[in-house]
Amino acid sequence: MDQLPSDRPGQREQQKTSGLPDFRTSGLPHGEPWDSGRAVAEVLLRAGHETYAAGGCVRDLLLGRVVNDIDVATIAHPEQVEALFAAHGWHTIAVGKAFGVVIVVTPAGQNVEVATFRTDGAYIDGRRPASVIYSTAREDVERRDFTINALLLDLHSGEVIDHVGGRADLAAGVVRAVGDAASRLREDRLRVLRGLRFCARFAFTIEPTTWAAIVATPLTGLSGERLMQELIKALEGPGRAQWLERLWQSGHLPGLCAPLATVDVPALATLGRRLDGLLAEDPLALRLALWLSPLPLGPAKAWLTAQPLPTAVVRSVVWLLEQGRSLTDLSAQRLANRRRIWRHADGRWLGRLIPLLHDDPAQSEAVRTLMDELAQDLAKPWTPLIRADDLIALGLLPGPRLGALLRDIEDADLEGGFHDRAVALADARRRIADGGKPG
Repeated sequence: MDQLPSDRPGQREQQKTSGLPDFRTSGLPHGEPWDSGRAVAEVLLRAGHETYAAGGCVRDLLLGRVVNDIDVATIAHPEQVEALFAAHGWHTIAVGKAFGVVIVVTPAGQNVEVATFRTDGAYIDGRRPASVIYSTAREDVERRDFTINALLLDLHSGEVIDHVGGRADLAAGVVRAVGDAASRLREDRLRVLRGLRFCARFAFTIEPTTWAAIVATPLTGLSGERLMQELIKALEGPGRAQWLERLWQSGHLPGLCAPLATVDVPALATLGRRLDGLLAEDPLALRLALWLSPLPLGPAKAWLTAQPLPTAVVRSVVWLLEQGRSLTDLSAQRLANRRRIWRHADGRWLGRLIPLLHDDPAQSEAVRTLMDELAQDLAKPWTPLIRADDLIALGLLPGPRLGALLRDIEDADLEGGFHDRAVALADARRRIADGGKPG
């Protein structure tokens, strides 16, 4: 984990955009969200307002990736946007008028974010500008974070408008800050982590001046909520091993997860490889459990409980770490206990965590045995043959003795000791008569 990212030789000078589509000839996609974006832009354009699709949706379209949302940028001010669409009978939501942002709800029920071209005032908290000034399209893109996110798209003609060299950087696979890199990252320090994530997500390199600014810009002042949101996006996105490597190289791992900064480089490389083994359907709890897996349980729990996460997620992560860290301990448990573990609400995800954590070939047989056992259990859902009400009906009073006896009977049931309910009831009567002693 010691090679620094850099520009590809000569890429900036050549300004190549080959390989990227030209929508003026190929046309723009149809279907959502493009139909809604075009519909909103059409209303604005007919009213004489310069309007484009902007930012990440343009980047992803040029890369041939799925676009889920269209962001529209326009010369129209928020009040003009509200009045214009109200006159057409469309609903608007003033979600961020102070920053020039209005949500337009199309007749088809689709939400489209419409933002007024703007420049930002001074950033006083390393997060957001103290004020905004409405501006031109060029000035608007010149305030954005990275060149690949500062492209505009004419939704009528299909022309891509590029004032900052973003199209060439996109074609060359380069993450580059817009304008002065140090100033741009200091404005909002979360851009440091965004840049690392974009590098990993698209398998891009980072331009040297931008890299130097990333290394030099501290994460101080960022809230726990924003840091956690960025961590989640990285853990849910592609290129997680590359992201972790860049995070370590930049020196920002302590700012995101201080306990992991104490882990040695080989362990971090192993963690990156395992993170790349996650699947799209894996839940957040599993991702976080794997993220914290190099740590002892105590520091992992301490860090986790200090994070702005739902209690249910924290509980699931802790349970997964407790159950999945030791194959020896899990295998040594009696069958009834393991079957209870497999039937836990997160048992399925434990079955995903164990092969990721214990990927040493020497452990493959133990892992295979446990996974076969889990698969059999999931294929044959277990329903208790005896419940507390049955023991009460047999004359046993509620209390510790009932709980202990019920547990013994369930253990026998889980380990195949009973063939049907009648046999289980007969065993319960005998145990009650014998004072609850196991048979």
